[in-house]
Amino acid sequence: MVGVNFRINTKYWIEQMGMPYPPTQVNPDKSPIRHSFAHLLQYPQKYRMNWQLWSGGTSRILLWGDPDYARRFAESTHLYDGDGFEINEPLATKMEAQPHDEKPFNLLNAPYRYYEFERYWHFFRVFGRLGYNPKTDPAVWHNEFERRFGKQAAPALEKALHQTSWILPCIITSSYPYTSFPATRGWAEKQRLGDLPTFAKAELSDMAQFATFDEEARIRTEGGETARILPSANSRWFRQTSESLNQLITEAENAAGKNQTNEFTSTLTDLKILSNLAL
Repeated sequence: MVGVNFRINTKYWIEQMGMPYPPTQVNPDKSPIRHSFAHLLQYPQKYRMNWQLWSGGTSRILLWGDPDYARRFAESTHLYDGDGFEINEPLATKMEAQPHDEKPFNLLNAPYRYYEFERYWHFFRVFGRLGYNPKTDPAVWHNEFERRFGKQAAPALEKALHQTSWILPCIITSSYPYTSFPATRGWAEKQRLGDLPTFAKAELSDMAQFATFDEEARIRTEGGETARILPSANSRWFRQTSESLNQLITEAENAAGKNQTNEFTSTLTDLKILSNLAL
């Protein structure tokens, strides 16, 4: 009304890191205006949109980095003529809720310790380079993997990191209770998602593309079908992803042989944690 040129900054997928597409349906009962497009895509357009991926609520500590995800996410932020996005860096919530005078803890044990932010170099590289140019030459990160881990082990390690980076976003999208919306409440890297009776009745963060447990139970007992992805099919994806990752991890370990650096060891540790998390 007063001619102010402003931009709205909104959460892309609750306060977590879901799949790289805007939510198919925003929960109308629990959060009509707190995240994603909600009621914001009004025409005629009077403001620009800036999309903020609260990745710090999901990939807080474990390694993450996949160019395909980063590319697809960046392209999706053009929704409503969006011209920018933000992400939360890993460890953004490292000392959250701790006393202000609390000494920061060391993430890695002394033999494997180096600058914590540097540990996430691939996270920053794929979002930074592909957010700027989706056609960035993959050599930009291929060469860095070879420099850090050697030509023999780098291909398997790179492929493993790219695959494992879909595990947490898929958990958030397909299995995550909507009640864990806030980053301060939900932490998929480390916490179970409630007692079985509670989890079985949970409303998931993607209500449109993934079926609930109750829905599959009704189909199995009463018959019928659904276009949504069933929990059983989703479970198979997680198991197959874990099996594929374990093969790549073994391949990388064999290729590196005795030339395993501290960064190589800490990287494989994270990949093994995520592979087991998929189960």
